[in-house]
Formats: sequence, structure tokens, C-alpha cells
Amino acid sequence: MNQHGHWRLAITPLSPVHLGTGQDYDPTGYVIDDGALHAFDALAALEALPGNERERLGRLLEGRPTPDTLRQVQRFFHDNREALIAVAGHQVQVNPSVEAFYRERVGQVAQYEQGGQKVQNRLEIERTAYNPPTGQAILPGSGLKGAIRTALLNAVNNGQPLPPELARDRQKNQRLQEQLFGYRMGKLENDPLRLVALGDASLRDPAAFATQVRFAVNRKKDAVFKGGAELDSQAERQGLYQLLECLPPLVPRAFTGSLTLRDTGGVDSPKWPSLRFTFSEIALACNRFYRPLLEAEL
Repeated sequence: MNQHGHWRLAITPLSPVHLGTGQDYDPTGYVIDDGALHAFDALAALEALPGNERERLGRLLEGRPTPDTLRQVQRFFHDNREALIAVAGHQVQVNPSVEAFYRERVGQVAQYEQGGQKVQNRLEIERTAYNPPTGQAILPGSGLKGAIRTALLNAVNNGQPLPPELARDRQKNQRLQEQLFGYRMGKLENDPLRLVALGDASLRDPAAFATQVRFAVNRKKDAVFKGGAELDSQAERQGLYQLLECLPPLVPRAFTGSLTLRDTGGVDSPKWPSLRFTFSEIALACNRFYRPLLEAEL
């Protein structure tokens, strides 16, 4: 398989972006102070603490772990934040409301359920995608390719509704993709996105870029009123929230990446995709699909 075309990409996020990794900043592995989250590893933390504080931490960790133990350890690290900030290996910007939220809750019980059961604070912060050796934020090629895939499926489908024969199929998502892209279940060699390669997009200037911690809240898209009063969403009534590390918006050309379109070198085979896309077709499909969504949300 040969390289048919290669393009360098310059990417500017237009809104805060979070691409989850399944990893969290744990509240026993970071402290927040003066507008920044400072993340540290356990070994560096132990070396930074004075001997008497290491002994106090050892006493806290003796015995069987309990929710109270976790709160005490959170409070211990917060109390020793000056020593830990000095050895932190990674920083994230934090706005004043997130910092105030952290200060009010670190080492505390959030609330009590009916019957007096304690509810633990949730101070875990979901980390956005990053390069493990450097700790720097990235835009994974797999995520970019997934976004392109959605736009191309929409273009091929031309706005048509789901076919009736697929409406009750539990695999309708996969079946529709197979119909539109012309490949059979399990025959991914015929998937046209096989010919599109995207690398991870990395930071152009890491020293001038910092991620941010933000709240993710669940709110109604349109106001709902009852008895003249606006109703909150169920999530708002229950105080549900997420803390997310996000890429900041509107940092010009913050990320650089690459897109490569491959061809088959003129070799005809039933194992090649029958559907092919040019770079122009990919760009047009993305603009037609995502720009109206952006404008509607704005």
C-alpha cells in the first residue's frame, strides 16, 4: 500500500475539549493552590516531606482503609502543599470557582444521605489525553479519525433517516455503517477509513500552553417552567457534576498533526475498499456536518 497524499494539520480548538483516557487526577496525588493544580508522584512526595510528617502519614495509613482515612490523607496533603508543590511534575490551570470548591471539600464529608450515611466528596478530576513520557496534552489520532468518520457517514447518507429494516436491530449502528461504506461485518479491510491515517496531534509550543480544570454540568437545553418558576435538571437537583481537565479554547494552531491518504498502488483486489475519499471531500464533509452544530451551540 502506497502513500497517495500527506497533509500537515494545524488545529485550533474552538471550545474547551476533553478527550477522556480513563485516568484521573486522584485527590491524594495533587493539591490545588493559587490558581493551579499541582500533581506529584508518591515517591517524590515522601522525599519532600519532613521526617515528622512522613511519620504522621505512616500513622494515618496504618490499619484497614476507611472513608475517614481517605479524607484524612486528602487533608494531610493539602496541609503540606508547600512542600509538595516544590516537587510537582505537572501543573494544570484552575479557575477560582474550582479552587474554592476544592478548598471547601478537601478532607470533608460532602453531605449525609437519609439515615445519616456519609457521602464521600468526589474530587477526582478526569484527565484529558496526554503523551505519557512528557505528560503533555495531545489530540489522539483515533479521536480525530472518529470525528472524520461521523462526518463522512453523514455525507454518504445524505441526511436520510434510518432504514425501517434497521430500526429495531440492536446492531443498527454497525449495520448502517456497513451499508453506507460498503463492507460486511468483520471485513474491515473493505472499510474506506482503512486508507485514512491520522497521527496524534502534539503541542506546537508546550511552554505556552496549559490545560484547564472545568466543571461539566448537565442542564436542560431549553428552559422548562412550572408555576412560573424555572425547573432545574434532575442532575442539578441532585448536585451531580464532573471535574474535567480540558484543552483551552482559541489558542491559535495549538496542535500540529498529520493526515495521510493511502492508495493501493494500482493493484486491484477484493480486499481493498470500493469507496475512496479525497482530502477535499473529507474537509467538505467535516465543514458541512460540524459547522452547523457549532453555530447552533453558540
